[in-house]
Amino acid sequence: MAPNRTILRWSTHSAKRTAICSTSCRWTAPVRLPDTPLWVVVRCSSSSLIRSSPSNRWRRSVSTSTLSAFATCSSRRCDDDAPRLVHQHAANSLGSRVSSEYRDSFDQAASLGLFPAQLAESLKPSVGMRNVLIHEYVNVDLALVSKAIPLARDQYGQYVRSVAEWVAKQGVPPMNPFTSQVGDWNGSNGFRMMPTDPLSTGESRAHSAAEADSWGWSLRYTWMHPDDGPQSGTLLLAAPESDGTITAAWLDSWHQKPGLRLLTGTFADNTAALEMECDGWFWRISVEATADELRMLMHNVIPDGFEGHEPGPYVVMDAHWTRPGIAAIQH
Repeated sequence: MAPNRTILRWSTHSAKRTAICSTSCRWTAPVRLPDTPLWVVVRCSSSSLIRSSPSNRWRRSVSTSTLSAFATCSSRRCDDDAPRLVHQHAANSLGSRVSSEYRDSFDQAASLGLFPAQLAESLKPSVGMRNVLIHEYVNVDLALVSKAIPLARDQYGQYVRSVAEWVAKQGVPPMNPFTSQVGDWNGSNGFRMMPTDPLSTGESRAHSAAEADSWGWSLRYTWMHPDDGPQSGTLLLAAPESDGTITAAWLDSWHQKPGLRLLTGTFADNTAALEMECDGWFWRISVEATADELRMLMHNVIPDGFEGHEPGPYVVMDAHWTRPGIAAIQH
């Protein structure tokens, strides 16, 4: 079967997870979610509770007129069937229906305004490749697949964010924007003390995780100081407030100790921009995320009147990480 005509099929060896509402609503289709937390819309009565297998985490949200229960899965033994299920349940809540056929569901979901039509068009070709890989229909050229995976993952990340934005518009409280960027990361970090110094680059690793039932997100990182050796730090981000502001707590074995410092800022375009003041100086931390990459920049902002240096920000730390599997493909 040609990849671009592959229809979704259940894999006999995949783990099947079933959710059943405790009232009249019943959802018994096998549900296999991706390895990143993803809202799944379950249309049940407002009094419904959701039960699941022990491997999943389910959350009950504030009831709305059409959507009353949402769920998120943190299991890593999952594939990409969630988009079709999200399309169907979201469409049902709007009084419409979306095809059960995977490729058509992208166009029909886009027609309902769940995400742009251009994004739907770019996602459809990757569906055939995904099915070929998961169900082993044919022998594939792994070299070509390795080149396509980063693009497909990035496009799928756009899809997840688009659905999350749509869900947020239905009245669901905002979650931390980085909760789908969880796991281990490998990369490097550049450090310098003053703006005239060159960046000293060393190995860096990081681990990110959802915190407080996905209302927070933590980033634990290591880096190498050229003179003082191995260092580490932790950044804890909270979910956005109603006005879009975010807060964070930061601790670093070289930059910030012994106490925590609090930073405030905003989140836009997949980037958290944070800032704090200390005796007229400012310190900025920004975290930018895609599906498979994280970048953290730290700027020191020189105030007016500091002799020998131009006022303004300069980079002190520049960390860039990728997921271990992606780094292996790129090398």
